[in-house]
Amino acid sequence: MADTDFVTIAKVVKTQGRIGEVATEIFTDFPEKFAERKKLFALLPDDSRRELELEDAWPHKGQMVLKFVGVDSISDAELLIGSEIQITKLWSALSVERERVDEIRNQANALRKTADKLDSINAALDCPIVEPQA
Repeated sequence: MADTDFVTIAKVVKTQGRIGEVATEIFTDFPEKFAERKKLFALLPDDSRRELELEDAWPHKGQMVLKFVGVDSISDAELLIGSEIQITKLWSALSVERERVDEIRNQANALRKTADKLDSINAALDCPIVEPQA
């Protein structure tokens, strides 16, 4: 893949913890989406790219902490400092489309609920009114 096929979503700024976690500066508006992405790429400071498998991710003090499979020590994590964490543009585009589909589904559900309420109101208006007897 060419460099233009990737989007940077974070940058590794330091190690975090003792078992290979890294703290990252986040460049995405959707940090909760890290949990969905198992396949990430690290653009290393020497411009080489390394595929990584995300094991875990959690927010911490305004940053996102990432734990990758096979990065199990501080010295392993130090090799990632300065790396850009990336996804493919295709994955990025699919995520945006998935968000749009979810939004449309939510709007459709809201419209269905409104239609059901209107049906109930119409049914109530169609029934004859019984006058109380004196």
